[in-house]
Amino acid sequence: RDGYPDVPFALHWCAQKWIVTWNAQVAPDFKFPKSDVLQDQYFPEGEEKIQEYYDWLKQFFHHPNYIKVDGKPLFMVYQKKQGHFIGSQN
Repeated sequence: RDGYPDVPFALHWCAQKWIVTWNAQVAPDFKFPKSDVLQDQYFPEGEEKIQEYYDWLKQFFHHPNYIKVDGKPLFMVYQKKQGHFIGSQN
């Protein structure tokens, strides 16, 4: 339900497919849909789909508990190519 738990939050998007490159284990009966891919990423195609996705995200950006920096919603995007958060100073 909305407002529970009552904590600050922000969204973080990992803009790449999730592949098996960490030290964790998967269940012995787990079957990869594609070789070594846990989760593919699907990107909206076309302006209309992008607008639909933003309209869905907007509900979170306007939530009173959503973390804001200088009055703007914090939305983090990670891309492996650069190896760090977009916009970070590291």
